[in-house]
Amino acid sequence: MRKLLKALGIATIILFYLPIYHVFSGFLYEVNKMMLFIYWVLLTVTSILIGFMLLEMELKRVRK
Repeated sequence: MRKLLKALGIATIILFYLPIYHVFSGFLYEVNKMMLFIYWVLLTVTSILIGFMLLEMELKRVRK
């Protein structure tokens, strides 16, 4: 189950970052570097929170 969670986390990060990074590095990097940074931070926080939520759900299921 841990392998599945780890794979899911990695897949989520790849799916989130790759297309967005390529698109936004093209457009926003020249327009507004701060916006890109804020967007990246929000994305990172969101993916970390999702990861923790999944981990917590898994731990609760294991304890039962």
